[in-house]
Amino acid sequence: MSVSGLLKSAQTNVLQLLALLVFIFGAVLIAQHHIFELQDDGNLFKASGIGESLGIAFITAVILGISIEWVFRQRLLEDVFKASIGYILPDELKDEVRALFEAEFICVSHDQVFTLRFTEDPDAVILHIKTERTFKNVTSSRKKIPLNVSVTEWFHHKTLRSKILNMGCIAAGERITDFKVIAPSQEGINKILGTIQQEITLNPDEECTFWYETEEIKRTTDVYHAIMLTPTKNPRVTAILETGETAKESIRRIVDFGSRHRLNVDVIGEDTVRMNGVLLPYQHIELRWYLDEDYQEWVALVEKSN
Repeated sequence: MSVSGLLKSAQTNVLQLLALLVFIFGAVLIAQHHIFELQDDGNLFKASGIGESLGIAFITAVILGISIEWVFRQRLLEDVFKASIGYILPDELKDEVRALFEAEFICVSHDQVFTLRFTEDPDAVILHIKTERTFKNVTSSRKKIPLNVSVTEWFHHKTLRSKILNMGCIAAGERITDFKVIAPSQEGINKILGTIQQEITLNPDEECTFWYETEEIKRTTDVYHAIMLTPTKNPRVTAILETGETAKESIRRIVDFGSRHRLNVDVIGEDTVRMNGVLLPYQHIELRWYLDEDYQEWVALVEKSN
């Protein structure tokens, strides 16, 4: 540690010791008032009343000093950060950085499994999505966290429809599985929204785990974007093709990330990848898929045209 660091640490320790001594002295003055009050012998009783007032004043001063010092330090750090960012960045980026600085929750664990299932319709597949996310309150106060998910109806099948199958969370050791699916409230919005019924609040540094399971009806060659509204650390994604009697053909799957960390990826097994970095709010996880037979024909056509 540097000399300035040692001096700062020593100064902090001295101030803490001084505050403790003042607090103890104030407590002694209050205690002696109650002892002498039982004797009630004139001048001694009056003096002890002055001692109690001084004791209360000393203790109040210590409590206020500690509280104000903590608040001042937090506000000072925040103001210095905002001032420095405001000075360095162009106006177009200030609001974006401020939004990141004011983020209340971070997803510290993201595990998502995509499963593609064939249907009797050769032009439509079922995209089954199972996701588990763990959120952490990164603020200094208790905060309410919204837990919801939406699915889109693309009308690619005559009878099959996109749907929310399951939702739940574990917060403060309690498992909550009650959720509500809300129909579209605006004309022209082809989405349904699922939300956890119970209000969930987290203390500072407290975590909760949220999971959901959905299905969307997509085309045999298509793309899906999972958009994150909360900063998401090291997302892990698995893309599976469900085989069976209806799986007459093979589908290629490609997972990509809408982030500057998109190339910093660990391959975990045959179907799983993990991005090393953080997805920012409204960045996404992308899954693309297409029939291998169509791909081979397309490659041959491109090569022939060249």
